[in-house]
Amino acid sequence: VGGGKGAPAAGLGRGAVRLKEIQGKSLKLKSVYAKEQPGMFRGLDTLPDSEQFIAGTNKCDIWEVDQSPRVLVYGHMADLYSVSAHPNDADKYASCCISSRVFVWSAKQRTMLRTSDLGMLCREVTYSKCGQHLAIGGQHGRIKIVHAETLQPLEHFKYCDTAIDELKYSPNNQYLAAGSHDMAIDIFDTVNNIKVRPEEQKSTRAEIEGPFVVFTSLVCGSSSS
Repeated sequence: VGGGKGAPAAGLGRGAVRLKEIQGKSLKLKSVYAKEQPGMFRGLDTLPDSEQFIAGTNKCDIWEVDQSPRVLVYGHMADLYSVSAHPNDADKYASCCISSRVFVWSAKQRTMLRTSDLGMLCREVTYSKCGQHLAIGGQHGRIKIVHAETLQPLEHFKYCDTAIDELKYSPNNQYLAAGSHDMAIDIFDTVNNIKVRPEEQKSTRAEIEGPFVVFTSLVCGSSSS
């Protein structure tokens, strides 16, 4: 890849770029995610007579690389499975992919506002109707509830052994419906801390005895929110 002022440049594949004639040393990217290694370069290019480079990484981010590298476009690290619009703020929406992260974005700024590592492969995300919480369904049957602004964890529990394909709150936020890949739909009462399931519905998996999760702290407008 050609560099500025005739100086050749090379992506080193470990989040570093070397400008051979200008500096004689590598510029190292810093990870935008805490406790994670920086992305590895997958593509690198520059304009003639420029010392700035555009680089794409294996984390699907696009960087502007110069003396102070920065992310121009944040990307998902895997296949995108779910997007949820904020019910009260048209500027915000959340997304998740088959990685361990959930993302909150700004539609106006076209950039990521925040992200958090949930420690599970994420398959589904939805806002509560009040907009204070995010419910995230995992690839292996786990459900996590986080604060919509801080992404701090509030509740989590194991629901089943298959992927959570759909999560939806009722209009009054009292019920959370979960549809899993075993073709079952369960309804959780977030106020009375019980699971409500239609008696006529059948599932390929065995019934799991409760209690499932304590939702008392998740009532919208409560002090713990």
